[in-house]
Amino acid sequence: MTKKRPSLDTQAAAGLFTKTERLTQPGPQTESDDPVKPLGVGLRLSERARLDEIAHELGVARHALLLYAVRDFIRRYEAGERPKTKTVKTLDS
Repeated sequence: MTKKRPSLDTQAAAGLFTKTERLTQPGPQTESDDPVKPLGVGLRLSERARLDEIAHELGVARHALLLYAVRDFIRRYEAGERPKTKTVKTLDS
């Protein structure tokens, strides 16, 4: 014997596919509009060890230290502070 599937109210279903309005301002409005997505970063063992030392000195977890570092970099970058970079040209053999 097969189970009876629940029927979908067609008027209610029509609302699922109607065009939604855009947000009034660009960017996330609430935390739910800006979900957290993990990101892996490859570090040298010495860099990881130093991060662990700094986190221990500050009494915070490595994760919290990395969040602070990334958010501080973004804040400074958006304020106009740019890292000094050097372009090196290479010749193909």
